[in-house]
Amino acid sequence: MALLLPHIDFKKPFQWANPSTWKTNILGSFVAFWVTFTILGANLLVAEKVGKEVVPGILLFFYLFGTLFAGVSGLLGRTMSRKAVLLIGLALMMMGTIALNFVNSFGLFTLVYILMAIGYFPVISITASLHMDFVPDDNKSRGRGRSCWGTLNNVASASAAIAILMVNHGWTTVWFAVSMSALVCAAFVVKDMKEEVAVKEQQFTEPLTDRLPFYQQLLTKDKSIHFSWKYVLVAAGSQAVRMWPVFFMEEWVAVAMIFCGELVNGLCGPLQVRLSQWLEKKDKATQQRISWEVSNGTLVAFAIALLFIWTGVAALCIIGAALIGVAVRVFTYLEITQSPQKGRGAYTYFFVRSISLSLGCVVAMVSMTMLGMMLPLMVFTLIGIVYYNKVRLRNLISSPTNWRKAKKTP
Repeated sequence: MALLLPHIDFKKPFQWANPSTWKTNILGSFVAFWVTFTILGANLLVAEKVGKEVVPGILLFFYLFGTLFAGVSGLLGRTMSRKAVLLIGLALMMMGTIALNFVNSFGLFTLVYILMAIGYFPVISITASLHMDFVPDDNKSRGRGRSCWGTLNNVASASAAIAILMVNHGWTTVWFAVSMSALVCAAFVVKDMKEEVAVKEQQFTEPLTDRLPFYQQLLTKDKSIHFSWKYVLVAAGSQAVRMWPVFFMEEWVAVAMIFCGELVNGLCGPLQVRLSQWLEKKDKATQQRISWEVSNGTLVAFAIALLFIWTGVAALCIIGAALIGVAVRVFTYLEITQSPQKGRGAYTYFFVRSISLSLGCVVAMVSMTMLGMMLPLMVFTLIGIVYYNKVRLRNLISSPTNWRKAKKTP
């Protein structure tokens, strides 16, 4: 890989690419495939051995520990070199994957999910951080490099929907072999990393006094991505099309929802880059106005998607999953354009994402039906739409009154 890629003449829009970025892109794709593929299959094993009602609870532990270790990952990567953390994380993921074949109780499944989370979240967040370190330091290259990373990861996750077919039809051994193969391939990519920024310990450039050492990227405004409630809402809603349809819908509908939701998310990448670059050319006031309108429109699309899934009609459910994929992509990248990643921003992203998915698990635990999951998401979405349109609604309500007053005035 390292010998071949330098001789490839990358043209637009891949002028940002180099052998190091392709390593992290490939590594990220294998890891993204593994987590979706393995968790989808593991959830079915949990449902078979323990009961489907406990799946949200066990998965909640995965994301809660993921939240912790996404925040800790930056510190770990500076303490022992990021390559070492990647190899340790992949080893923990392998151990968890192997253990899934032998456990058969709620407690043991929970421990295995926690073990996989302790491995997965440092691996994915450090890979993302390395990827941005390898991308040239200009806005256009960083935007395209970040977008390509997201596109490849989501396309890999889309293909992982095949895990449902494998486990449901008794091909558990094949499912296990594919999962382990993805990790082995990822380990070979990590082994090929010889870049200094990956293999050497990174010195702390700022003192840690008077700050929480693990989460300072969340507490220092100029070091964080300013993710809002909009992203948290749509990310929690993405759980409705990634993990739960298999328990409430026909098998082919569940597979199609996962595949289409992740694939559309990925394929929106090139358009998102162009829109972001176009937005950067505007003045601040125009950027804020356009972002406001895009957020409003995306929330409306998200509400329509929830309504489609609520109907239970197969075609509408698949369209709804695709719309949610678009909504997640929009809110993942819309505000990054105006608040560029600084410091340990990549860790902040996975921290916030794991919190969002934890909320999705909580909603599933409370409701245990697709209808029950859609209802609170719909309520909060409608509140958000009202928030974005409060001025318009106020004018609409006041218009008849003003018209009547004007009519009475001689």
